[in-house]
Amino acid sequence: MSFVSQSQEMEIQFSIENLVPQRVHVSSLNRETIGRTGYGLYLFYKNSPPHHVYLGLSENIVERIIQQRQLRQNYSYVLIYRLRGYVEFEILKELEIRALRQAWKRWPWVKWSNERSLWVKGHDAYSHSANPAMSMLLQSILCNAEGYIESSRHFDPTPTRQTRVTHHIGSEREDSFAIASASGRGITILKGSRLPKSIKRRSDIDGRLSRSMDKAVSLWRLGILDRWRWTVKRDDGIYFTQDYRCKSRAEAASIISLSDRPATDWKVHKG
Repeated sequence: MSFVSQSQEMEIQFSIENLVPQRVHVSSLNRETIGRTGYGLYLFYKNSPPHHVYLGLSENIVERIIQQRQLRQNYSYVLIYRLRGYVEFEILKELEIRALRQAWKRWPWVKWSNERSLWVKGHDAYSHSANPAMSMLLQSILCNAEGYIESSRHFDPTPTRQTRVTHHIGSEREDSFAIASASGRGITILKGSRLPKSIKRRSDIDGRLSRSMDKAVSLWRLGILDRWRWTVKRDDGIYFTQDYRCKSRAEAASIISLSDRPATDWKVHKG
């Protein structure tokens, strides 16, 4: 069981008793509609299949969600769960990670945008069971989120399927790295593919005159390209956070390299 002091447990219990979830349509996101600031968890979701979901934490809910407004345009709503008691950042971080892991198991129909936050390397500090009060708070948050998402008339509980990798460019150790699935309808760049290592932040693709750069900027605005959280460096590369289909292999290769490239850049994936 995770160690939570008696005073912290009382604060978590206070948050449970005063939990008032808020839902705001992404198109209406501004400081007025979000309301007062605070700290807690927030969850972006797309109410039509595939159901993309992004779950995060913040010590300043308003600022964080406003920052993500442009990146999350392809989502439908954001759910906001402010914590009313005083909860330390380490407790807030544990709440986020446990919420992600529980939702991962409970929601097989979700396509996660922050999937890498679920990866565990070495010792897992959260492998033990959670404090009872924390478990109650997580249950309240996840049940509330399920209610909103599953109430959509477009909700599809069909589990998401892992797309088969057929082609690749480079490797994770090389400057460019991408995996893709080719079909008769084109080629789909798969989530986890990365732009060149020299591209570390949004400003590196802004203001450059090329079709592939313009496309990368538009994908960033849609939240399809973004930085991974919990990488060694906060700005360690820009990745595809979800699958993206292109009409041709040349178009896909050009987006990955941010310059005009031929279809032959894609190599048949054998492993």
